[in-house]
Amino acid sequence: MTALAKGNLFRLLIIIAVLAAVIMLGGPVPTVQAATITVDGTTCTLADAITAANTDTATGGCTAGSGADTLNLLVDVTLTSALPQISSPITIEGNGNTIARDGAASAFRILDVTGGGNLTVNKTTITGGSVVGDGGGIYVSCASSTSCGSLAITNSIIEKNEANPTGALGNGGGICFEGTGVLSITDSTIRNNMANGFSGGGGLFYYNDQGVQAGPVTISGSTFSGNTSTYSFADGGGINLGGDSTAGTVTANISNSTFSGNSTQGRGGGLFMGASDNAGVTLAVNIDSSTFTGNTVGSGTVENTGPNIGVVLGVDEVTAQVDLTNTILDGGCGNYFAANADVFTSLGHNLSSAAAGTSCILTQPTDLPNTNPQLGPLQDNGGPTQTHALLTGSPAIDAGDTTLITDQRGIARPQGTTDDIGAVEIIDPTAVSLYSFRADGADFAMIGLGLLATVGLLVATGYILMYRRRA
Repeated sequence: MTALAKGNLFRLLIIIAVLAAVIMLGGPVPTVQAATITVDGTTCTLADAITAANTDTATGGCTAGSGADTLNLLVDVTLTSALPQISSPITIEGNGNTIARDGAASAFRILDVTGGGNLTVNKTTITGGSVVGDGGGIYVSCASSTSCGSLAITNSIIEKNEANPTGALGNGGGICFEGTGVLSITDSTIRNNMANGFSGGGGLFYYNDQGVQAGPVTISGSTFSGNTSTYSFADGGGINLGGDSTAGTVTANISNSTFSGNSTQGRGGGLFMGASDNAGVTLAVNIDSSTFTGNTVGSGTVENTGPNIGVVLGVDEVTAQVDLTNTILDGGCGNYFAANADVFTSLGHNLSSAAAGTSCILTQPTDLPNTNPQLGPLQDNGGPTQTHALLTGSPAIDAGDTTLITDQRGIARPQGTTDDIGAVEIIDPTAVSLYSFRADGADFAMIGLGLLATVGLLVATGYILMYRRRA
């Protein structure tokens, strides 16, 4: 290589190293956003920001939206009247702030998403919604079978919302999702919500009523706790998942999640899967590395007087396949529809406090039926949500197997010799705990830039030293 070429290479490496270092110091690689509307509660209110985003027109003191918009909340928001419907792609970046209904205001839900709306809620608390109808906290619906809203909730809390507290037509206290759109709940808490409708779903009511395939529904790293369905025969204290007689397939994946202390007067204290009648609905549900405990049912349904009381899970009037892997079922399962004899399928490494063969059909040699999981209380054990830790000596320790690389808190699996059963991996005090991060594109870009900067600086340093020796 000629001296000129070497000099050019040296200068190029210096430029690469400096640029990479500047980007690293400046923060993550920016992503392209159509518009960011800052909600300060004074110049720009949340109501005006939603209108600006929906219409791409400056409204009140809010700048105009442009396509998929981000509403950046700088303050808590207390509502005295209902917000406009969301009919366009919107991200609410809450920054830890709360959107709440004023307790003295008339009844209304907090967020309403209609066809064409695609809502993402991040780092936001939604509370105090109270509606005569469905969806006290968030309601998602369709304008038509080909235009349904979608919802993504991340690192957020949906709590103390209620659907029709004085009537019988309110389903989905925390969230009511009607249609075929995509729903994801990640690293979030759905707690202490109440539904008083025929169908129930204290925390979440997901209902495919459009006659075509729906979902998927994805729940990961999240906790449903203290939700209630209070009507006499309503189902699903935590979640009611299903559809009507014209619906197609509903697909749901639940992983690294906790269902604790939910209750219903009907069936399925933690999770119920069912339909309005026994025709046309197919459910495909996969539950992996989750914990169900402390969920209860009342006496409102005749099936609850038998052995398959469905304290944990319940299935009725649908064609369903529920696969269970590495999950704690502290209670029982209930299959209320005789045509679905094999609705629950164990893929191994599940633990149930119910006796073998009485409800959850845990037949794999690695399953642990009729076993006390020995769980600690629901509390902060690290991570974004409350969880139940395994107590010392729990039979769930080192008895599991999952392809998931972290637990609900984001701690690496396994911590011991093998995985633990349930949502929480007990930390081995004699080992180095590996806290993982959930990388997205920006994380990987930052890693790549860091490596590039390091290599560039090392090579440049080598050239500097070489030139000094030659000098």
